[in-house]
Amino acid sequence: MTRARGTDDEFEQFVDREYDRLRRIAISLTGNQHDAEDLLQDSLAKLLVHWGKVAATASPTRYAHRTIVNTFLSGKRRRWSTEVVSTEMVDRRVESADPTAQFVQRHDLLAEVLLLPPSQRVVIVLRYLEDLSVPEVAGILGKREGAVRATCHRALDNLRRKPDNLQIATGRAAHAGLVTGEPG
Repeated sequence: MTRARGTDDEFEQFVDREYDRLRRIAISLTGNQHDAEDLLQDSLAKLLVHWGKVAATASPTRYAHRTIVNTFLSGKRRRWSTEVVSTEMVDRRVESADPTAQFVQRHDLLAEVLLLPPSQRVVIVLRYLEDLSVPEVAGILGKREGAVRATCHRALDNLRRKPDNLQIATGRAAHAGLVTGEPG
């Protein structure tokens, strides 16, 4: 199949413009840079194959988000039997206003997010780390807003069950309910 050069140029411009944001989503979903690069590469390859259709949509960025999420979730379904869950507990108690301690707390909270089931992790990443509204997340996931809110509520509930997470305030997520108990 021969591709038009203009289409390739448009795709390259899109990737140049959105790469950092897409990479941040991939890292937030996978928990490490190497798996994130693989996820992003697979997703970008899918986007390139269908770029003519993607570019014609109202929001190619939203389409890219959905592609990353779907690729992540389909990969989790395939690999679920090879993952090993650790029973090791990490001591996360840090009682300080020190910026280093706050960094450690945020890092620990992100580690807890990585332990959420994939569907809950996706909602938390898009809603709080990417700062998307409930309707935007629903559109990306192809779900109803109520389903997104319910998934968000379950995810936040799971995070709140960890006693140390009640004290962790990380940007917008704190204002949206990680600390107050209100789902965003």
